Amino acid sequence: MKACSSGSSRRASPTLALASWHLAVLVALALAACAPAPQADGGKTPPAASPAPTPATGTSPGEPVRVMSSQLADTQWTLLRLRGKPLVEDSHINLEIGRDLLGGYDGCNWYGMKFRDTPTGNPRSFELLGGVESSARGCQSEAHLLQSQQYYAALRAAVTLHREGTRLLATDIDGQPLLAFERLPRFAMDPALLAGSGWRLVTIDGASRAHPAAQAITLRFAESTLRGHAGCRDYTATYLAREDRLSVPSLAMTSTDCANPAALRREGEFTSLLSETARYRFDRKVLTLFTSTGHELGFVPCDEC
Repeated sequence: MKACSSGSSRRASPTLALASWHLAVLVALALAACAPAPQADGGKTPPAASPAPTPATGTSPGEPVRVMSSQLADTQWTLLRLRGKPLVEDSHINLEIGRDLLGGYDGCNWYGMKFRDTPTGNPRSFELLGGVESSARGCQSEAHLLQSQQYYAALRAAVTLHREGTRLLATDIDGQPLLAFERLPRFAMDPALLAGSGWRLVTIDGASRAHPAAQAITLRFAESTLRGHAGCRDYTATYLAREDRLSVPSLAMTSTDCANPAALRREGEFTSLLSETARYRFDRKVLTLFTSTGHELGFVPCDEC
């Protein structure tokens, strides 16, 4: 099944920020299944992980440092401003950088593209190679569609990258700011500790999701699989985890019957968000899943799940 399609069997949205192995999944998926991006729809893609770049010698604290894009390998960023303006309300755009791939979520779809650093002395920090590959999920409004198109145009026009602390600024040939990003935090996580743990969903984006026991949304991790109850039906899924990166490449419901429309809607919301998971954090008391689309799912331990 294509990542762009929907149904009882779901594929996780590759998010070009999830390490080199996830990057490869994204680009292969986009090339095989979906359409070129910045038109009406877009796609899913992930990037890789690496140490944070060290400021160039001779710079003072707080001074923006020009960086090559390869110095940012294995970093994830969320967009704050597009050509100096805040994003459309209720939208989220992120950028994940690998060693020769970048991508993420454009506010409508997941995307991916190749890039390379330019030779020393070239005014450019990097150049994009070829077009954008993306999945074709569509946008929730014309404003989101226009914003995604403007984002791709800004990426293509970007010439240099400057880093100042946790901020990343992409500028054009005249030094004018195009894109302003904030780096997403990293968490010291050991994926091996997930196996055998059970969890019950209690919040989505901070809002309570408490339901009767029969409709409780749960998940339990095994070594590379997870299972649980989605509120109306049971499901099974596979997951990939490395450090604080986590993705759910496939998810399927174990039955087709659900007679409760409200529970079915909640189930759809949960399984969609679960399939978009990009990062996680847990301390045995609380598990938080962070999606590439900017949502957070909060869980508490559940021994009987």
